[in-house]
Amino acid sequence: MQAYRIFMLNSFSRSGETMVLRALAAHPMIRVAHDLNARNSRLEQALVARIRNEGAITIGADDPVLGTDRPPEGGVIVVKNAVWTHAFPCPGFVLARNPFSIVTSLAAVEVAAEEEAERTPLGRLVRRLRGREFQWSDTAIDLREKIERWSRGIDARMAPFANRTDPVGAIAVLWARKMLEAHGRGGPILRYETFVRDPEPPMRRLLAWLGLPWDDAVLRAHERYPADAIGHGGIRLGEPIHAGSQDKYKAMPLAAFHAIYAMTAGVMRLYGYAAAPERNLVVQDFDDRFDDRFDGPAHPDGAPDAAA
Repeated sequence: MQAYRIFMLNSFSRSGETMVLRALAAHPMIRVAHDLNARNSRLEQALVARIRNEGAITIGADDPVLGTDRPPEGGVIVVKNAVWTHAFPCPGFVLARNPFSIVTSLAAVEVAAEEEAERTPLGRLVRRLRGREFQWSDTAIDLREKIERWSRGIDARMAPFANRTDPVGAIAVLWARKMLEAHGRGGPILRYETFVRDPEPPMRRLLAWLGLPWDDAVLRAHERYPADAIGHGGIRLGEPIHAGSQDKYKAMPLAAFHAIYAMTAGVMRLYGYAAAPERNLVVQDFDDRFDDRFDGPAHPDGAPDAAA
């Protein structure tokens, strides 16, 4: 019986996963498991639960959990893992984004209450990004609830700290914990900053690593959606890939920048990130592991390169 191989996209929330998943989903031989559309279907939830809770690394082509969305023979399934530490071996790759932009993105999109905004460094960052007259959405998700849920999934032993410190510190330490574990699992590293600047070279390398042929559709994935289509995380699926959010982190208070650096510097270096004075991110050359050592998926049996 034919079975589809599963590959895990290891990241931290707000790393550009929806844009990368949108590109991959446009390839005729790739099925994205979940978190592309604004809401996941019951079958998508069941598929992710099979992978997350049972450690599946293949899914039979006739498995009902796939519904009607089945790649052709030789196709693969890509599952996003942004908010938990996976308990099983699973081949995959890493999507990294610098923690300054992560905090900025979460601040701009998901803080729910003006009261929370007024008393935290994250709130001061929001006011700089959106202006003091910004009206908080009644339907916004409480970031504090997300931090609590993420800390349980990433490392429950960090929850007492993450749930009581300010959101900037909580996000920074959770990013460091999650991205250290992701790096230790091995596999090539796709950096958000590289992807949005020029997506074709890294996408060519990623598809080759997955053992799939190149298809120009991955660069035109936005054309599959109406201009106003909204995907997971509020991302506009009908917009082309762009680098418009690259410098938004520079609006954050200097104290928040320093705090994030202090909590993440060691892990940042693994991904080629460094910080210069006055809120400047430095993106350096680094070993993205797209080389002969990773000529095809690392450890087809699913064993990670290093212990998490």
